[in-house]
Amino acid sequence: MKQLACPPATDTGIYTEALEAYKKEQKDPSSRGQLSIKDSLQLLDQLLKRYKHPAIILDALDETPEETRGLIIQDLRSLLDNAKHPVKIFIASRHSLDIEDRLQDLLHVRIEARDNAEDI
Repeated sequence: MKQLACPPATDTGIYTEALEAYKKEQKDPSSRGQLSIKDSLQLLDQLLKRYKHPAIILDALDETPEETRGLIIQDLRSLLDNAKHPVKIFIASRHSLDIEDRLQDLLHVRIEARDNAEDI
């Protein structure tokens, strides 16, 4: 989110959407310094619209509880459906049937460790 919130090719500045989300969060004493999932997704959706070729990298999806994985994938699919431009999502995960089942209808490339063992 931090990389998407900062305009490209500059070390200063932040998009107004991110600044407004931060200010809103600061006013809410129950937030404990974090955006809610709903607010995070709204901000991510707004920031993705600023880029022609946005990409999201999600590492270790298999390390989240199974019910949480389903919600994460559902939210990512919603972002894809609403995206102004095509969004690339890279998910790194150990093999897990529930993840594979939830992503089977999407265009994807699956890489196993044995596929690049010689390079490693």
